Amino acid sequence: MRILCNQLNWLGPAAGVLCDRHDVVLLDEEAIRDTWATPDEGWWRRVVPDGWVPDVALFCTPEYVPLPPLLSALPCPVVLWVGDWYANWQGVSWIDDQVELVLADATGVAALRLAGFSDVAECCPWTFDPRVHRPDWEAESRRDVGFLGNLNEALQARRNRWLGRLTQLPGDIDVELSTGVFGDDYARFMQQSRITFNFSLTGDVNMRAFEAPACGSMTILNSHAAEQASRWFELGREIVIYDEDNLEDVIAHYLRHDDERRAIARAGWQRVQEHGPHQRLDTLIAHLERVAGQGRRRVAALAGPRNTSRQLGQSAMLALSVADLGALAGYEIALSRAELNEPDEPSIQLAFAVLYSTLAGAGHPQGPEAMIWAGEHLERAIRHDPQDAVVALARAQLMHALGDLPLAHAMARALIVDILARRSVARVDRLPLIDSVAWRAARQEALLVEEDPEPELTRLVLIETLKLAADSCSVGEERANHLAAALAASAGDARVRLRAAIALLAVDPATALVHSERVLRDLPINGVGWTAHARGLVACDRLDEAAAFVAQRLELARRVFVPEPMLAQLRASVPELAPTS
Repeated sequence: MRILCNQLNWLGPAAGVLCDRHDVVLLDEEAIRDTWATPDEGWWRRVVPDGWVPDVALFCTPEYVPLPPLLSALPCPVVLWVGDWYANWQGVSWIDDQVELVLADATGVAALRLAGFSDVAECCPWTFDPRVHRPDWEAESRRDVGFLGNLNEALQARRNRWLGRLTQLPGDIDVELSTGVFGDDYARFMQQSRITFNFSLTGDVNMRAFEAPACGSMTILNSHAAEQASRWFELGREIVIYDEDNLEDVIAHYLRHDDERRAIARAGWQRVQEHGPHQRLDTLIAHLERVAGQGRRRVAALAGPRNTSRQLGQSAMLALSVADLGALAGYEIALSRAELNEPDEPSIQLAFAVLYSTLAGAGHPQGPEAMIWAGEHLERAIRHDPQDAVVALARAQLMHALGDLPLAHAMARALIVDILARRSVARVDRLPLIDSVAWRAARQEALLVEEDPEPELTRLVLIETLKLAADSCSVGEERANHLAAALAASAGDARVRLRAAIALLAVDPATALVHSERVLRDLPINGVGWTAHARGLVACDRLDEAAAFVAQRLELARRVFVPEPMLAQLRASVPELAPTS
């Protein structure tokens, strides 16, 4: 079988086997960016040997990396293999009509079907690397409970609340929760952890569910993922489940009964040998062979220059959604073709604005002109659809980026009035000018769970607009009022509450302290929240409490990674703890 594919990611250890069994042309990211130099139907012929025609094309992690333009131009079936489907499934959906099959884990399959993807099948991407993730049964344990992973509140707020509970374990339990450790150091960390904490965001297994047992560490996993975990492990014998009521008891039990812990760790290690990259490869190849045998089923439906132009534009939108800066000129060409086809389509005009603001943000020599171009495309978009709240928000954000805070503030306030009066609504399938992780996650959840997502999307735009109004306001009380409104509209989102607490410090420290106390519960390992609370205590003249709080959090920081600049701000929040010159 002749396979055209991009980086193999999870299957790196089995790449040699794949190439031995099949005729593979592997495109790295640089080669894919080169395909955008001339984004047309013939791109694929320029990256394969003369006369070589693929039987199937496979592209992994489309939620994170750029893909070639016009997958529909390939003469073979196309398969996408999505890992973190929740990270950017909306962007991937823009090219769903160019592919035959999307592969994901079990929860991803259910979610993507709900989102309207045409053909989805299960192919679990999660595995481990036997070259790196292996046990060292003689290694000295450095900690009782360990965790390595992303601590970003925007995506992992729920997991971070569980990590906050771990920081409160009794002092005789050694706890270390960290981030930014990879490769051999990552494996060594787990080898030296008696228990590895794991939390599944989606309710399915994740990579750590296989990597930690492969390193010989007993792994505990939240009960939300128990059903899916039971497909891969024998619960209680190879992996341990915890829930809201028993986390601390589970940890204490296995630390007291080390023989049980060791037995589970070894059984887990034995089990994951059945779920290595070579086994995953066998499952993948079965899917590819099936799809290759069925042929290119969408060619007839995709015929015609109008559809080709639309798909080029959507391919560029996906590339912009993964913030790839390597082929901006090609994305401009693709969007220009799409614009010729649909000159009045606001989503294309908004995509142009995203492209040009990205160009300016990348420090391009034409950056100042690019910001002007972005503004011109936003004006066109709003003329075509004056009620488009996403475009209106983008205009205000652009003015804020240009440093025109009064105009940004005026635009934000006008949009708030229009949304509340129901004169402006958020359109589906828009590429936001500023696409934060939190905003993307909330937007995608609304698209998944709402039968009519426009009202929920409009509420999300209202929250972003209120925050922008606060950011562009020079009056402390008005800033606090905008954030209070954003907090109400967000139903008490902890990150909005933190911003409100900080804004209120100067105008109403007592209310700021009420908010920061709630933030401590909702975002227990957030260093910015710690500092806001300490400053609130100081502002309310509760200096002894502030000093005791800071000392307690600095001690807690021995267990969980907090960047040193945040700790320095925490110390500086209490005058008597601030460093002297």
